[in-house]
Amino acid sequence: MALRNSIGNTLATVVERQDWYDEPGFLRKREAMDIFSAKFDLSKEGKNVTVGRVIARQTFGFWTSLISGGYSIWSDNNHAAIKLAFPMAPTRWQYRSRAFEHLNTVRLFRNRVFHYEPIIDGLTLQNGSHISLSQIHANVIDAIGWMNTVFQSTIMAFDRFPTVYNNGAEAIEARIKWHLGIA
Repeated sequence: MALRNSIGNTLATVVERQDWYDEPGFLRKREAMDIFSAKFDLSKEGKNVTVGRVIARQTFGFWTSLISGGYSIWSDNNHAAIKLAFPMAPTRWQYRSRAFEHLNTVRLFRNRVFHYEPIIDGLTLQNGSHISLSQIHANVIDAIGWMNTVFQSTIMAFDRFPTVYNNGAEAIEARIKWHLGIA
């Protein structure tokens, strides 16, 4: 949600229209098809096609793809849009390519989770580099903080990942069994 709002608001500001996705020639084919599908589905469901509804229908992959190469709005030579989308990002991350790499790693990890693939060992990227589960967690927390430090601090206040990760699967399994009364 934070990524969607941050990128969507930035694009609306830079393109100077709320329905920035309808700017002729702005979107690449895949992203344009995602927008078309959202509008089509809304119409089919008998709902008004509004900017908010179209934007809400887009996937995490859609938002990540918008900062991939090919969108000159995020040019590494013009940091204004990246700084607007990620105002609290450290300077070293205020480059389109670096922000994309960081967020794409989160997207790849999210996809593994949603496809019920093992995640305990982290993620191995196509280039062969490995990112641990704890580093992916840190990347997610960092990225949220780039956009909204209140979201970040709220998540961290209730974040049980470090405890769960450090105590191992056995402790989690024992707690679940105790909760279910089968211990």
